[in-house]
Amino acid sequence: MENTKIIFGGYITIFLILISIGCKKEIENTQKNPFEGLKPFIPTNLVDKPDSSSLVGIHQYTLKRTCALSGCHDGTFEPDFRTIQSTYSTLVYQPIIKNNPEATFKYRVKPYDPNKSWLVEKITTNDPIISRMPVNLPPLSNSEISAIKKWVDDGAKDFTGKNTEIPNNEPKYEGICAFAKYLTYEVRLDDTLRFDKLITNPFVLPRKVNGAEFTDAEIWFLISDEGENLTPTEKLQINEVLISEKVDDFSNSKIVKAQYISEGKKIERFSLTGKSETFYWRVKINPQEYKPNTIYYFRYRVSDGVQPKPTIIPNENSPIQFKTYSSFYVLER
Repeated sequence: MENTKIIFGGYITIFLILISIGCKKEIENTQKNPFEGLKPFIPTNLVDKPDSSSLVGIHQYTLKRTCALSGCHDGTFEPDFRTIQSTYSTLVYQPIIKNNPEATFKYRVKPYDPNKSWLVEKITTNDPIISRMPVNLPPLSNSEISAIKKWVDDGAKDFTGKNTEIPNNEPKYEGICAFAKYLTYEVRLDDTLRFDKLITNPFVLPRKVNGAEFTDAEIWFLISDEGENLTPTEKLQINEVLISEKVDDFSNSKIVKAQYISEGKKIERFSLTGKSETFYWRVKINPQEYKPNTIYYFRYRVSDGVQPKPTIIPNENSPIQFKTYSSFYVLER
């Protein structure tokens, strides 16, 4: 036991000596800081005052000061004026939510066109309903307004001096209407013959009417393109409908070609938009070609001739309500 204490004590002594040497070395380190005494180099060509009609200028002098305030354009809603980049990305070619009664505007900022830019309208209007920006603050000065107009008129360039390309959006599928003809009668199926009269449920497609086989039905599609580089409805390409018994598996779907009808099918007060709409793309359906008492889901495939791939609507990422809206139930009676 005595030997053990001696050995253990020796270890402690050696450990303390090592610590002492390490501390001594650290204390004795007198090497000088090589950066001590250096003075910063101040270039003579600094730009301390950005051009007032540049994106940096209008953000620094106007938008950041008067609009990026708490409870205003502080990132809680768009446009977001907190930074230069957020200002640009939420203004240029970004669609507006509120419009004037004449629906004059489409974008918050349309490059080269101040008169079609909602931002310019908002900082100059005297319309009490639209209300001038900034709200509850003094209006912008004439010089501030002129700077913003000039930025837009010069192309609304970004921080690097580049212009944003005109957006080309994918085609939109805005709704359907479906009809069945029996003798001299035409019955609208999608509006009146949906389960529980819910628009998100499949509509009914009967196989028989009064004991007679029914072979004639039509589904009309409201398909459009939008953006500055829009493709006219009649020039949209592919235009076919994929029909499947499975909600998300269209690998073995039936494909039916849609036909463009120049006179279209006008629907007064269409339920999805609340206004009159004209449908131009039609698909003919024969209920006898489908199994009775079965739900069929359909998707519309279309191309505007610009997008690298065709647009398919609905798709697997669409809400289930949109998928069931785009479906029919074959009824055996």
